[in-house]
Amino acid sequence: MVPSSLPKTSQMVHITKFWWLMLFLVGVAFGQRRVNQACILANGSSGRCIRIGECSKIVELTTRNVLYSWETQQIRAVLRACESDESSSDPIVCCESAQSTPTRRTLNSGVAPTTTTAASTTPIATTRRPTRVRVTTQRSTTARRRTPTTVRTRSTTIRLDHFKDVLPARCGEQRPSWNVWSDIEDDDNIHVWAVYLEIQRPKSTTKGRCVGTMIHERYVLTAAHCVHNLKLENIKLYFGLFLISTLAQCLADRVCQERRAAELIVHQDYNSHARLNDIALIRVNEAVQFTDDVRPACLPLDYLFDESLANDARVLSLGWGEYQQGTMSDSKRIVALNVIEQEECGEQLRKWQRFNASMLFSVMCTVGVQAGQDVCQGDSGAPILQLKDGRFFLVGVVSFGPKCGMSTGKAGMSMRVSEYTNWILTNLKRIDGGS
Repeated sequence: MVPSSLPKTSQMVHITKFWWLMLFLVGVAFGQRRVNQACILANGSSGRCIRIGECSKIVELTTRNVLYSWETQQIRAVLRACESDESSSDPIVCCESAQSTPTRRTLNSGVAPTTTTAASTTPIATTRRPTRVRVTTQRSTTARRRTPTTVRTRSTTIRLDHFKDVLPARCGEQRPSWNVWSDIEDDDNIHVWAVYLEIQRPKSTTKGRCVGTMIHERYVLTAAHCVHNLKLENIKLYFGLFLISTLAQCLADRVCQERRAAELIVHQDYNSHARLNDIALIRVNEAVQFTDDVRPACLPLDYLFDESLANDARVLSLGWGEYQQGTMSDSKRIVALNVIEQEECGEQLRKWQRFNASMLFSVMCTVGVQAGQDVCQGDSGAPILQLKDGRFFLVGVVSFGPKCGMSTGKAGMSMRVSEYTNWILTNLKRIDGGS
């Protein structure tokens, strides 16, 4: 016998299932309705809601192991603009232009192995525990940077919480100034990431100088030839400095900060004769305090970043190097540079008789925008900076070149930072376990 009606409990179950089904269908329909509809990005520009796999810029971000916090905020913002979220199985984002992700060439990236070994066995006495000068010795591998080459078509779930917090929350923020591109003193102190390196060479009565760039509260990036074969006590680092002659007062006023080197990490394939892989990290003995006068520059984590460094791209450098013939600058000075296309760069390397095929994509060639203006003696290790989206990115590290940009027909050479990003991040990750 069939009952004429369902029990009340059974009716409630069916009603509940019905409403859950309706909510699901509405959600699906709503999500489908949002695809290809107009949206507004956080910066006020217009875009369209598309599936995340079709937005090349966001795909690039989500395939990285490391993001700046402002980049994770950017991902969340484009999700919110289309009323989607990172837990969705098929997220929709507000994309400024729905382009397929381009394929990038294979480069000699100088990627370090995931493990770093110590080569030096001579302990250096410090005020803390004995510290070794660590130089990685394993061979680097020629690897293709992880690059998305196809548009994703399957369901994708974003997990922003898996990005390790190894980079500073803020970096490279542009400060108001009229002196961004001039060959002039940085008296507005807009380049607060510049680090003055005071170097005492063995058997030398005079102190040398190099420049570094702060990329982290514990790390400074510079040229390998500045620190190669030095002991830790031979290097002092000064943050927030403008005038060398006022260093003592600057320290007393707590505008400047002094640190010592706790570890020197020279690229494992550095060649001092050919200046191959002329890049190094200095880990300081104590974390630097971020202030208005001391902050880090941004690293070029975007694998497409180099595409913006086309021929004649405008960049800048700064330092305390030679200003007039035979005279070192007391003040931090800025110089505007143009990037030379890679073919011409290769010809310049041949003029130096240092050409090596593996150098072609790891070296950046620059010339002064104005004749006679360039980086000079004492500027080794200085940053090559590019202003992009209101932030300064560290795109090069000054290595070698002609005498102070004089009319020699030769360009200055810098290490292209994007080719060493994985090597840098590999070493930054080691700080998670402490000092």
